[in-house]
Amino acid sequence: MMDIRTVAFILCSLLEISRTHGAALKCGGALAEPKGEFFSPNYPDPYPVSINCTWTIQSTGNRIVELTFPFMQLEYVNWDADCRFDSISVYDGPASEHRLLGKLCGNETRPINSTRNELTVVFTSDSTFPKKGFHANYSFVGERKSNIPLTQGKALKYVPFLSELVTPSPELKDVKCGGEWTVSEGGFTSPCGVCLFMVHSLFSSEDVKCGGEWTVSEGGFTSPNYPHHYPNKAHCTWTIKSTGNRIVELTFPTVELESDWMKDCRFDSIKVFDGPASEQRLIGLLCGTQTGNFTSTRNELTVVFSSDSSTSHPGFKAQYRFVDVPSLSEYPTPVPTNDTEETSKCGSVMVEPKGEFFSPNYPEPYPNHAKCTWSIQSAGDHLIELDFPFMLVEYRQWDGDCRFDAVSVYDGPLADDKLLNRLCGNHTAISVKSTKNEMTVVFTSDSTFSYKGFHAHYSFADKP
Repeated sequence: MMDIRTVAFILCSLLEISRTHGAALKCGGALAEPKGEFFSPNYPDPYPVSINCTWTIQSTGNRIVELTFPFMQLEYVNWDADCRFDSISVYDGPASEHRLLGKLCGNETRPINSTRNELTVVFTSDSTFPKKGFHANYSFVGERKSNIPLTQGKALKYVPFLSELVTPSPELKDVKCGGEWTVSEGGFTSPCGVCLFMVHSLFSSEDVKCGGEWTVSEGGFTSPNYPHHYPNKAHCTWTIKSTGNRIVELTFPTVELESDWMKDCRFDSIKVFDGPASEQRLIGLLCGTQTGNFTSTRNELTVVFSSDSSTSHPGFKAQYRFVDVPSLSEYPTPVPTNDTEETSKCGSVMVEPKGEFFSPNYPEPYPNHAKCTWSIQSAGDHLIELDFPFMLVEYRQWDGDCRFDAVSVYDGPLADDKLLNRLCGNHTAISVKSTKNEMTVVFTSDSTFSYKGFHAHYSFADKP
């Protein structure tokens, strides 16, 4: 028969197992109180790995849900804007098939409001690096309203938004409200808040002329109706083509589009492509109030503006000009060389806790047609930190892809693994960190100009 100490030990062991294995932990639930809170499993201790928790919050009547996070600490890597490791996803409705309002990770604690009386929160973690987790508060607030602004503009149409009508009190049962307006400007009132309205533009993408082809040396264009609100479901394409071999400089001094919590511009957006069509390389993506400057690498540039079926804003203004291809005057005079990769051995496998390596011939110019691979392998589960005390590699100021000579850093033992960074020019303030215990560095040079090259330093680091 077991004594009391043995029983206590078994109970404590079972409790510890339940705290550290997601399968034994309950998480998620249905919340219907006017306000409340919920937490990641084990909070404030680290949440378990490989977990998936769903909370549904449903208000009474037409009240919307306001969600805040007094504390959040989830796994985050500074190059991962998509929160692909551990994350909280918030959906505008009773299930994760509804519109995504926000996806959070790291220590992002911004508030999120639903547009209806239900909200869904999904927390997921991967198989590595659990953190403290999160504390969430919610409350039911206000009556839901149309979020489309009443604007003064051309040919606006006002129609009742029947799904959001508030039932009149008995004394108002005979009140007439609603209607349709097609004049260029005007207004209306609502008796005691009985009727709510949604505003729709009569214009569709077919009604508005937008896009075009530009071949003059400088000019500009705007979103449809600018500075008034652009229409819904618009799709406009501008192609800009210079004469000769001049490249295109494009500037957006003013941008006011629908904002996107995810920062990937999935609603209304401006896309800039490096070439004559939208199948070319994407070099710019704008939404919200982001402005930007873009330069082509050839004599053509394509701009595509698109809007969805919901909220619209004043839009954007763009300006462009043709400029001569930049020279390499920012660098020392390059040294042509006939060296090939056969004449300069390079690359190696490194397993020491720290070390350094160099481009071939460093500090003399590296050869043309070089291709060098360094494989860095740490012991155990250590990560790898890489920095560059010196770098001077061929670069053009209009070449954001380092397509001439480059240092490419991969997160794993092969060049087929995830690309962590691709460097050229004089990037010496860059530090690159792996997410696993191996890293691959590949240096390539083309058949033209060569420079001093680079000095790289690495060290093993503990996992966070």
